[in-house]
Amino acid sequence: MTPRTHRCVSRCWHLRLHFEHSVSVAAPPQQVFDGYVDVARWPEWLETMTSVERLDDGPLRVSSRTRIKQPRLPVADGR
Repeated sequence: MTPRTHRCVSRCWHLRLHFEHSVSVAAPPQQVFDGYVDVARWPEWLETMTSVERLDDGPLRVSSRTRIKQPRLPVADGR
């Protein structure tokens, strides 16, 4: 196996990880949804986020772009 093949397999393996967590929230569903899609405010309730910046305008949708800053991690752009 060449180093290039090994790196690809390693990256692909990481992409297959799936984490799931659920909590009960004493709020109406629309209020919870509104908070969830307001990604710029995620750092207020997630200590793993320093900042989240929207990189496009309009409502959050599939393919929306963000820039995420987290403690001790490089800045990441995501969709």
